[in-house]
Amino acid sequence: MANAQTSTHSIKDISKYLKPKNLLPIYFLIGEDEFAISTAIKQIEEAVQPLIQSDFDKEVIEIKKNQDFAEIINILNAFPFSDGKKIVILKNLEKAKSEILHTYILNPSIHTILVIAYYGTMKEFKLEPFKSLKEMNLIFQAPKVYRNEYISWIKERANAYQLVINNDEAELLLDMVGDDKSLLDIQLNKFFNYLGPNKEISGKIIIEQTAITKELTIFNLLDALGQGNKAKSIEVAFNLLDNKTEIVKIIGALSKYISTIAQIYDILKNENDKPINLMRENRYYIENCSKARYFLSEKRLTQSVKALLKADSAFKTSQYDHRTILTILINEMLV
Repeated sequence: MANAQTSTHSIKDISKYLKPKNLLPIYFLIGEDEFAISTAIKQIEEAVQPLIQSDFDKEVIEIKKNQDFAEIINILNAFPFSDGKKIVILKNLEKAKSEILHTYILNPSIHTILVIAYYGTMKEFKLEPFKSLKEMNLIFQAPKVYRNEYISWIKERANAYQLVINNDEAELLLDMVGDDKSLLDIQLNKFFNYLGPNKEISGKIIIEQTAITKELTIFNLLDALGQGNKAKSIEVAFNLLDNKTEIVKIIGALSKYISTIAQIYDILKNENDKPINLMRENRYYIENCSKARYFLSEKRLTQSVKALLKADSAFKTSQYDHRTILTILINEMLV
């Protein structure tokens, strides 16, 4: 275990705490990188597996808003079905108040390995049970992943699949799939099965194959808006909400879209001889924005910016439900 000066560990170092003689009674995994947390959970399960003698001694509990933690503590303290140990995995601890776990954390069962996944961030660990977890050096943090790190990760994962992908294509894949590493990994695995080893992943393959898996994407919404198609834009926006795309991501993508088109419009208006591809976006995204003829006017760009600011304010103040916010936004962008 870490010394007294260290209160948290990097999730990348979790293998150091998975030796048979230094297994921890509790592993608290926290961060926005769900792939890193899922990978750490698998590592812990593999390390603990030799100590588990019954399938009944493995339990995964998805935490709900009004979770009964007293019942969970009873499960943690119960003896294993076999003579070995048992592993209990609690997922989504961020969804409920869990201070009652403090009592268990101070006196964990010697028969149980508890793994806790908290999908989110925390500036300080002042409240229980997090305060005790920190004091006991049981916290493993997944660091925030920035866009350039996602690009590096995509290229590394592609290489692991014996595939080649360049920066522009990696950017395109990230734009189309989003920043869920699990979904990105699924796509890369699919490209491997489709292409075979030692092949390059082209933009055409990404667009075609990703569309097969995910029927409607943010790109579909941008295309519909760029064509001035109000009905299709609303249909795609609702589909994105139904498929758990957060409204803040949709508004953010639309803001980036309009901002990029505004830069293209400025270049065209001023007959600037700077190549458009010098802007800090991948060429596929620039090409897509360049096709949005509907917005290539100062009036429509201005009204779109106003509509986006209004939608952002409505979202932050919970003035309307998310469908209503997007309906008003699209209607005001496509007047």
